[in-house]
Amino acid sequence: MAKTKATDILSLIEAEHRQVEKLFAEAEKAKGAKLVEQFNQIYIVLNLHTRTEELVCN
Repeated sequence: MAKTKATDILSLIEAEHRQVEKLFAEAEKAKGAKLVEQFNQIYIVLNLHTRTEELVCN
């Protein structure tokens, strides 16, 4: 069961990486308020992702 949890967590981390990549790609095309919105979303997602990695690695 522990192996399944580890796989689930790694899958979550990988999915978060893909999400951040997508957000950065969208931010590259955005301007004005949409760009600010994209960076706010990136900030939120990266903070959550960092916490996930810290919990897994510690």
